[in-house]
Amino acid sequence: MAKLQGIEDGIKKLRLILFKPLLLFLTMLKIRPWFVTLLSLVSALISFVFIINRSFYIALFISFMNIFFDMLDGSLARYQGNSSDKGKFLDMTVDSISITLLVLGLTIVSIVNPINGAIFIYLMLITIIFAVFLNNTKIKSDWFFHARAGYLANIPKDIIYFLFVFWVIGLVHMNIINPIMFFLNVYLLLVGAVNFIRIQKLSK
Repeated sequence: MAKLQGIEDGIKKLRLILFKPLLLFLTMLKIRPWFVTLLSLVSALISFVFIINRSFYIALFISFMNIFFDMLDGSLARYQGNSSDKGKFLDMTVDSISITLLVLGLTIVSIVNPINGAIFIYLMLITIIFAVFLNNTKIKSDWFFHARAGYLANIPKDIIYFLFVFWVIGLVHMNIINPIMFFLNVYLLLVGAVNFIRIQKLSK
């Protein structure tokens, strides 16, 4: 777990270095992280509209923008020295809404099985809630709680984005998406169950 957290922190530091010229420019324009997070939400909504209209290439391009904004807002907050659990909570909420819209959109156009999609969304949210709860037993917060779910809870979301990208560009056949989502659901169920057991032990 500590190694995974170290990798996650290392990726964040790398983003800070790579985005530095852009972060400086945005800071000069007095752009705040919450505004970038808002752009992430708007791009997720627009991508959803294009998905349900079967304009998948346009949806893919806008999804890239969504991912970019999602990476940028945290880096901007750290660069400006105003990173907080309140901002992380907003980012985490928008991130969850974004992946929910993607799965929902793919379900509407019959790419994802409705049962598979509904189970994924439910288990993803439960797993994130449990992970955040456990992190709050270890890390002090500057807000109501520490808004960090950790890498293990976020792996399925990343895989869904990759599946969408590879499917649109033709590297993955549609028939493979639902079996992979089934295994992702099993993974989320196991992670959620383990975290639930850990939470139960904490109450004793």
